[in-house]
Amino acid sequence: MAKAVINTGSQIGNGVIVNTGVIIEHHNRVGDFSHIAVGGSLGGDVSVGKNVWVGMGAIIRNGLSLKAGAVIGAGAVVVKDITKEGTYVGIPASLLNPHLNHA
Repeated sequence: MAKAVINTGSQIGNGVIVNTGVIIEHHNRVGDFSHIAVGGSLGGDVSVGKNVWVGMGAIIRNGLSLKAGAVIGAGAVVVKDITKEGTYVGIPASLLNPHLNHA
């Protein structure tokens, strides 16, 4: 989409949506059918699993991994690897309702 930037060495899977104003820095790997929403930013060397949703304005720090099926809420700031499926919100991002997520 308009004003999206995908930098050198990045790999974008099949069916990925890279929305308006997204920044995907160098050497990222974005898994099939993931969605990076408006204004989302991935630092360098981020690995995004299959079917991940990165919400509007969310920021993912350099060198992190997001597990397949994870949902990162709008405006969240991810500062550590996401190792379980679920919805992550806030600054720093944390699992929403962890007692309801059994993945």
